[in-house]
Amino acid sequence: MAPLVFVVGGTGAQGIPVIRGLVKDGAYRVRALTRDLNSARAKQLLALGNVELQEGSFASETDLRAGLGGAQAAFVNIDGFNSGEKTEMFWAMRSYELALEAGLGFFVYDNYSKLISATETIRKMRANMDPLNPMASTLDPAIAQIYAQASAMRDALRETVPAPGAEARAKEEALARRRRTRKLASAALDTPARLRSLVADGKVLEAQRQWEMPRRLLVVWRDAGVGGVDVQACIDEGDAAVGRAKSPATDSGSSKDDSS
Repeated sequence: MAPLVFVVGGTGAQGIPVIRGLVKDGAYRVRALTRDLNSARAKQLLALGNVELQEGSFASETDLRAGLGGAQAAFVNIDGFNSGEKTEMFWAMRSYELALEAGLGFFVYDNYSKLISATETIRKMRANMDPLNPMASTLDPAIAQIYAQASAMRDALRETVPAPGAEARAKEEALARRRRTRKLASAALDTPARLRSLVADGKVLEAQRQWEMPRRLLVVWRDAGVGGVDVQACIDEGDAAVGRAKSPATDSGSSKDDSS
């Protein structure tokens, strides 16, 4: 008798082509879990041949145990978009644990956004199988077919769907840039007070040196219309702090000392 593959999510967009690939030459049988035995997609699967339907839910341990019973492999596909991420991850892990308990040789998990490679999972499960069991070797083409189907879908999705977490990373990077800008602005606006302290200690040249780069930055902000009148006020305060001996970076030109 052909080996049996238990499929969760068999009536979904990814499950149907996987099942079609498994049963097309009669080499494998499929038990597909579905909530509605009378749905159009369920009937479509039955028409393929070598397919039996099991009514139930992926979120039922009883239904999962029944589906895994007598199977040699499992392909689990849970729609996390509709069920929610926490529900998806819980039942994905639970179905894996139940598959281990049932002694399955292969377990492949896939979802709508990415393919999760099951190499380590398969290795652990193969270790639990009798090495003389011919089922172990005859299932290899089935698993290859599953990977080929799922990988093709994954690649197609990658072309249209951002990588998982891409939006969150972009937001974090934007927030980090805003924080750095605020920190830089705060340091620039605090410069005049520091300059006055240096001049008071007689460190005029050091004050001029420390004013050069902040002043350049402030001028760029002012010319770009960033910061409003506060930026120009800060420039004026810094210039006043270092007196007439301004930095060469000044945009207002040098002035002669009018003292005699």
